Amino acid sequence: MPIPSLGELLGGSPELVAYLRRHDLLRPLLRRNLIANTVRNVSLPEDLRGQLLQQYWQRNQLNTDEARRSHLQDRALGMADLRWQLELQQRIRAYAQQHFGGKAEAHFLKRKGQLDQVVYSLIRVKESYLAREIYLQILEGEANFSDLARRHAQGPERETNGVVATPLGQANPLLADRLRSAEPGQLLEPMAIADWWLVVRLDHRKEASLDEATAQRMAVEVFQEWIDEQLSDRLSRMQRPNTPELRT
Repeated sequence: MPIPSLGELLGGSPELVAYLRRHDLLRPLLRRNLIANTVRNVSLPEDLRGQLLQQYWQRNQLNTDEARRSHLQDRALGMADLRWQLELQQRIRAYAQQHFGGKAEAHFLKRKGQLDQVVYSLIRVKESYLAREIYLQILEGEANFSDLARRHAQGPERETNGVVATPLGQANPLLADRLRSAEPGQLLEPMAIADWWLVVRLDHRKEASLDEATAQRMAVEVFQEWIDEQLSDRLSRMQRPNTPELRT
């Protein structure tokens, strides 16, 4: 099934464009259409296509033809629509690897500081005096970090004995800066972030490496950045009077 151009998608209608803008649907719609047109000619192995479909049936416990037909009808989907949705991420990966794989290493080096993994112990409390007391007890060896986390932590880390594992890029920026410069085993001075006082110890840091899976992820990120650039250009042209954009 051919994928409509931007002009066909919007029908050259200023009213439709205005409606989509008002409901914050224009950019996501155009982005999806741009991705679809970019990867539409990517071919996937038939065994992979079959595997994706079978996994979907199994995941949703759709074991009969009747159940599958009812499922598609309820979602106003045809089989081709479902296959497209299931295969889209694989098409994106394949296209990104072919066209942007050569930029994966440079993108990895730019992102490496955010991709490094850290494991740290954390206790969040509201009171500065309590954070200081906890810090001194740990520093002087009077109490175990995990025991104090179970007793005093007021965040979700209480359920994991204070242990948190995350890429540095997903940590709070202020906390990430402190962890980035800390040595494993180092107990940090209590710090205030938002409405919390944090007691933190860096337990382990694992530097990210450019393995096959990471290289694939970097290629996809470069692809997504390219898509955003193309989309911004198209939206900018749509703002100008007498734009040919909707007619293409």
